[in-house]
Order: sequence, then structure tokens, then C-alpha cells
Amino acid sequence: MRVLQLFGEMDLRVVDLPMPKCGPGEVLIKTEYCGVCGSDLQRVIEGQVPLFPMTVGHEFSATVIEVGANVNHVKEGDLVAAVPLMVCHKCPNCLSGNYGQCLDSEFIGGGLPSTGGFAEYNVLPAVNVMKLPEGIDPMAAAFVEPASVAMHSLFLMDFKPCTDIAIMGVGTIGHLALQAAKSMGAKRIFAFDIDDERLTLAKEAGAYRCYNTSDPSFLEAFLSDTDGLGVEQVVEAVGKEVTINNSIRIAKVNGHISLIGSMHKDVTIPSRLFYLSFSRKQLNMHGVWMSYSDVFPGKPWRSAAHFIRTGQIDVSKLLDRVIPFEEAMTAFKDFQIPGKIKGKVMVKA
Repeated sequence: MRVLQLFGEMDLRVVDLPMPKCGPGEVLIKTEYCGVCGSDLQRVIEGQVPLFPMTVGHEFSATVIEVGANVNHVKEGDLVAAVPLMVCHKCPNCLSGNYGQCLDSEFIGGGLPSTGGFAEYNVLPAVNVMKLPEGIDPMAAAFVEPASVAMHSLFLMDFKPCTDIAIMGVGTIGHLALQAAKSMGAKRIFAFDIDDERLTLAKEAGAYRCYNTSDPSFLEAFLSDTDGLGVEQVVEAVGKEVTINNSIRIAKVNGHISLIGSMHKDVTIPSRLFYLSFSRKQLNMHGVWMSYSDVFPGKPWRSAAHFIRTGQIDVSKLLDRVIPFEEAMTAFKDFQIPGKIKGKVMVKA
């Protein structure tokens, strides 16, 4: 089978590996599409993997080719979403439904040399493939994993209909969070970014108001639009100091902030902002780790698949390009040019 493997920093190669064999309780799947995640950029561009060579990619849809003994929830020909976190299902965290905090887990596309979304075929434990709703587009299905993370950020805040929410950063994951909030009945959605094109897409997707945070007056305008109170819930989808601090500024008293953005540098909250905003408003800040809960892989996964299938989460405008294995290096070089990539890069196996 053909596999796109990482041999070092910015060294992706297409190689031939033996076809994996399907055993009892396992499923052989053929990758359809795999999205490039921000964490994949760290793996490929910076070489942040435990060993080389490594197969990366974890946001992928696939078709079932073969099922092993005792597998009943999927059959040959089914379209599935690959669930990248392989957990023990036995530790205290798993038994309490906190699968993302499993004490003995492995991650597909980040720690298994020949298993990942950039492989043509994979054999996974049956529990790590989720059957998708009939009629869902295979390419759109590759968005189920990132959309599940967006959904999870809302569930952690106990998001409820008729609630105002702000999305700080409307790149791919922030835009998915915006559409998820709309699908769940948000009252008003306020979108923030420094990119007018992203804000235009956010407006088209249902944002009530959009603010370019490079404009010094954005906070004054937002507070005017919310009667000086801010909003109950904020999704921070960037992971930078300025956006985290701005999230504190726009949150309402007793508000909730979900930190969905990945931080790559230390973040400082100025003491005045901490005491006069974070502490005085008694804000709640939630860490967001992947997207797993209750019946594995969890409600966020099932909800994301449903909303993508119905079109309530529309991923059609979030795509930058679809590429074959052979063009992967060109795409990762483009990622190193600010503003060159304007959406999700999807690898077609």
C-alpha cells in the first residue's frame, strides 16, 4: 500500500508498505480524505514526533474494506470516520467517560509509525471507526473530527439555546465552532478576527456582528452592541496571548471561556486585566482536550456527523485545496508562507 511518511523535518516521502491484516475485533479501512490539522504542521515542519519514519494525519474519512470476527456495528462498504484516539477503556478516566484523559492511550497519526490518515489503508480497533450517516459526502466527512472538537468546546461550557456567544478567531476550527453554535440555537453570535475575508465568511455563516480586532475601536463597538455587558460564552480559537486576553475582556460576569486554540508560546495575563476582569467578573476558563465523552467516541462526534450530513455545518467554503500524496510537500511549504493557505488542505488517498 502507498503511505505518505515523515522521515524528518519537512521530509515527506511516498513509500510502499505491506498491507495490514485485519484480525478479530478489528476493521480494515481505505482512506478517502484526510485533512491537515494545525498539529500536523508541528509534526511535519518542526519534526515533533516520537520517532522517524512516522505516518501522520488523523482527520480522515474511510471506507470499510473488511471486518474481523465479532465486529457488528459496521460492514464492508460503509463510510466511516476514523477515531484517532485509541484508549484502554479500563482505567478510571475511561470508565467515567473521560476518554480524552485515558491513562494508557495512543494517538493515530502522531505516534504509530505506519498507521494514520496519510496511509492508503489502516487496520483499527472496531471501536475506533464510527459509521457515518447515509448520504454524507466523503470529503465533508473528513471534517467530522475537527467539527467534533468545536462541538466539544461548547458542551464543556454547557452551551444552551438562546445564549449569546463570541468566537475569537474564525479560522477553520473557529468557523466550525460558529456553525456548531448556530446549529445548537445560539441567540446571537459575535465573530472576531484580523482577516476581513474570514469575517465575511463568518457573516455569511450566521454571525450577528463581526469585528476586526486590528481596529483599536473594536472593543468599544462590541460593548456598545452588548449594552456594555459582554457575552455569556466565548470560544477562543487562536491560542495567542492577545486573543486570550481579548476573550477575557469580552466575557460577561460569570461567563465561560473555552480555550480551543493551541498555544505555542507562554501567555501572560496582565495583572490589571486579571483583577479587574478575570477575577472581578468571576470568569470560568475551560481547557479543551480533543473531543471525547460518554459513549465512545462521544456526543460531540455523533453531533458533528449529524450537522455535517444535514448541511447545518457547511464545510464547502472551508476548503483551500485537495491534493494527492505527491503534492504534500508543496502544500506544507505553502503553510510556511503567511496567508498563502486560506482553509483546510485535504489529502486524497
